[in-house]
Amino acid sequence: MPMFEAQGVSMQLEDGRWLFKQVDIELEKGDILVLRGPSGAGKTTLLKCLAELVPYTTGRSYLNGQTPSQYGIPMWRSRVMYVPQRPAVHPGTPMDLFNMAKNYASQKGKYIGDPVSNTTDKIYPLFAPPLSFFLILMQV
Repeated sequence: MPMFEAQGVSMQLEDGRWLFKQVDIELEKGDILVLRGPSGAGKTTLLKCLAELVPYTTGRSYLNGQTPSQYGIPMWRSRVMYVPQRPAVHPGTPMDLFNMAKNYASQKGKYIGDPVSNTTDKIYPLFAPPLSFFLILMQV
C-alpha cells in the first residue's frame, strides 16, 4: 500500500471545463512528485485539493490507507500540506533567518557551523528552493 494515494481526482470548473481529470498518484515515503505545466494548468489547485484546502469534483485521496474524513480534516492538513510558491518574507537579517532555521526541532543536535565560513553546498540543503510544485512525503 502506498503511503499517499490519490485516485481519480478531478476538478471541474463552474463553466463546465475540466481543470484536471482522473489524476492518479501513488507515492511512497521519501518520494518526490514534481508537477510541471503552463500557468493556469491546475498544478497549484491540484496540490490544494490533495491538502483538502479546495474541494475537488471527484476522486479520493488516502494517507497510510486512511481518507481525510477518517483522519479528520485538521489532522490531515497537518500531514498533507500545500507550500506556496512565493517565499515567505522574514523580518531581520539573513543571519537571523539562519539562526531561526538551525533552532528547528529537525536541526537539533546537528552541527551546522558558521554560514559565512561554510561552503555554499553545505548551507544549501538547509535553505532549499521553494517547494511550490513538490509534494515530499516524510515519516508521519
